[in-house]
Amino acid sequence: MNALSLLDTVLNGNNYGLACFPELASPSSMPAVDVIQADKSYTISMDLPGMTENDVDINLKDNRLTISSVKKAEETKSEDNENKTVYLLRERHNVGQFTRTFTLPKDADSENINAKFNNGVLVITIGQKAEEQPRKITINVA
Repeated sequence: MNALSLLDTVLNGNNYGLACFPELASPSSMPAVDVIQADKSYTISMDLPGMTENDVDINLKDNRLTISSVKKAEETKSEDNENKTVYLLRERHNVGQFTRTFTLPKDADSENINAKFNNGVLVITIGQKAEEQPRKITINVA
């Protein structure tokens, strides 16, 4: 398995490989993601406009990193019908749910994962394990 295994969900499946809830099986409902491999780490950057760190869950199980969110609609409360909000055009949806799963490469250090959320962008940094160096095995004389 190599660094491209991070993108395994992008290449498998009918909804453009995106793991998501059945009712939102549309690529437009999925956040944009960049995956970068550097010398000592991998970085996943995900655009999540209008969300906060409280709207997002990140889980790691069996070397699979899952990022998900369920954001419910904001309720429009009105004491009387005269001040009721009516949308004439609504393209910016504040409702959504998604799940993205990435299989981490063998050299990913599952103990060295950090996540930051800044200005609607989630950045997850995954450290790489040091490459195992060959070592000499001593032969014991019986």
